Amino acid sequence: MTLFIWNSSYELGIPAIDRQHQGLVHTINELHDAMMAGQDRDVTVRVILRLINYTKVHFDAEEQLLLSKGYPAYSDHRQSHHVFVKRVLDFHNQYLDGRVVLSAEVLTFLKDWLTHHIFEEDRAYAQWLREHGFLEAGESRASAH
Repeated sequence: MTLFIWNSSYELGIPAIDRQHQGLVHTINELHDAMMAGQDRDVTVRVILRLINYTKVHFDAEEQLLLSKGYPAYSDHRQSHHVFVKRVLDFHNQYLDGRVVLSAEVLTFLKDWLTHHIFEEDRAYAQWLREHGFLEAGESRASAH
């Protein structure tokens, strides 16, 4: 059973960012699948590292876009990213040390955080980009460049 099902309601209308969000959803689902299948620790560690690396790449791309367009809430958005990365890195380190286990609670946190982030924070910047002429209003496949 898939934990996180992507649908068009998650789309911001920025193709590169939407693809990256889909990649994050896919990786969270991979982690869920590994946990449900009882995969060994090496497999789950590799998936967690892939999630961390992909998250950093995505956040960097998003931050570069927002910075280049002069998004006024850039600092708050960037801080939200840093808090999330720190939390995932802390989990990763505790998992490696055997202090925590991969659980449904951890996976639910990842899913809920990303869902909230897309629907609230990312949607806010996408709206701002549209209002300031950086994206076509109402166009679902607009480019941010």
